[in-house]
Amino acid sequence: MDELDAVGNTTKAITKGFAMAAGILTTVVILFAYVSEAARYLGIEFRSMNDVVVNLVNPLSIAGFLVGATIPFLFSALIIRAVSKA
Repeated sequence: MDELDAVGNTTKAITKGFAMAAGILTTVVILFAYVSEAARYLGIEFRSMNDVVVNLVNPLSIAGFLVGATIPFLFSALIIRAVSKA
């Protein structure tokens, strides 16, 4: 029985790595798609991610990062609240 438990733990650890890699890859692709669409909308020539400069000292950038980071938590809280009422 211990051998099966060890195999299960190994499989779980391997799949965690795959899930994290898939999440990171998805995040990078979505960021690249957003930046390229924003550049196309603004009429900026966009060839690679090296053309993008983000000023982290700009208060609007900081506010955008904070709002963007809290939105998933907000939606998750609303979904959990709605499910708990049902």
